[in-house]
Amino acid sequence: MIIRLRILFVCLLVIQSDLFSEKVYEVVLNKDSVSSYALTVSFQKAPSAEIINRILKREIESAAILDGSKDISVFAFQGETALIDDQYCGGYVYSSGTKSIKTFAESRGLKTETRKEANYSVDVKEDKTFEGIVPERRWLNVVVTFGVQPTTDEAFKVLKGEMEKVVTRGMDVDGSVMIGSNSSSPKTMKDPSGGFVMMEYEKATTQFKKK
Repeated sequence: MIIRLRILFVCLLVIQSDLFSEKVYEVVLNKDSVSSYALTVSFQKAPSAEIINRILKREIESAAILDGSKDISVFAFQGETALIDDQYCGGYVYSSGTKSIKTFAESRGLKTETRKEANYSVDVKEDKTFEGIVPERRWLNVVVTFGVQPTTDEAFKVLKGEMEKVVTRGMDVDGSVMIGSNSSSPKTMKDPSGGFVMMEYEKATTQFKKK
C-alpha cells in the first residue's frame, strides 16, 4: 500500500539557497507491514548532505505526528536511485516504542566520528553485517571529503594517512575520497587510471590496497 503524500517545493525560506528555489522533491509513504512505514524522499537533483539530512529529519518527524504508533524509516533517492551513505546520513528510523528518532546507523548500534582538517573532512563510520548473517563481521569505513578536488596522488596520500590512524582498532578498513561542497551532494573521486580513489586495509595481511 502506497500513500503519496505530496510534492514539496523547496523554497528560500526553508533552506536559504537560490540553487533549489525551483526544484522539487517527492515524499512517498509506503506501508511496509501492520507495524511499520517506509518513507522515501526522492530528489530531482540531490542537494548537499546537510540539506538532505534536514529534509529527511523533518519528514520523518511529520510522519510520526500523523501516526506515532508505528515504526518509520526514511531514506533518500535521486529519481529512482538510492543515494549512498556517503551522500547523506544514511537515513533515519523512528521507534514507536521509545518515541525517538535515530540515524539508521545509530539504530543498529553503530557510531560515526567526524573531524575537520584544513582542506578536507573525515568521517570514520562503523559498519557490520545485518542481523541474522553468521558469522557477524565488523569493519570501518573512512570517508575523506574535499571541497576542492586535489591531485590523485594527494588524494591517495591523505586517504591512506587517515586509514592508518584507525587500523589499531583491529578491523578491516574501507576508504574512499569524495568531492563535494556545501551546495552539492558529494561524489566519489575518479582515478584517471581507472575506477575511483578507494583503498582497503586487510587486518589479516596488514596490507593496504587500491580498490
